Amino acid sequence: MIKRNFVINGTLKFVTFEEGDTLADLLRRLGLRSVKIGCNAGQCGSCSVLVDGDVVRSCIKKAKDIKEHSAIETLEGMGTALHPLQQAFITYGAVQCGFCTPGFLMSAKALLQANPNPTRQEVRDWFNKHRNICRCTGYTHTLWIGTRVGLSIMKQENPGTFINYKSLHSAYHIPCDEINSLLRDRFNNIWLGSIGGGVL
Repeated sequence: MIKRNFVINGTLKFVTFEEGDTLADLLRRLGLRSVKIGCNAGQCGSCSVLVDGDVVRSCIKKAKDIKEHSAIETLEGMGTALHPLQQAFITYGAVQCGFCTPGFLMSAKALLQANPNPTRQEVRDWFNKHRNICRCTGYTHTLWIGTRVGLSIMKQENPGTFINYKSLHSAYHIPCDEINSLLRDRFNNIWLGSIGGGVL
């Protein structure tokens, strides 16, 4: 039995776990069910959490390898009110069945902390690097817009803002051609992704 102190979602917790336990095992035992175990092999990103600000695939990270007093953040740590990224993902349909969404949100949060103004390609590269995938497919444009709009709301420090498509150009200065591309490709990609296995 291993004993350790971790700061989990801002609260210092004394935890015990077995030698072979993964971080996902530990967090789920603590009731943090946003941590999803999809592939159990570190390939799908559904289990992504932040450890000292870095994206970690918790299904393959051994709890024993996490240092004493490390800060661990899961989706539950984003707060009781909707975080700007959560609101943006909801508003722009960057969710489908929802199983992968907690991992995407944690990964997106780390992305915006590391790169406050990512391009579309940088968002794609980030999610690829951290193995965040959506098995429902058809999500590339909505995830990019969700991440970008989430950043815009965060900068205005107004997490309660609810946005619609018409406000994107005027309020957030997203070029009209990008909005048109989103509206057109959102539906094309859902269809094409469903038959072509569209991945980032």
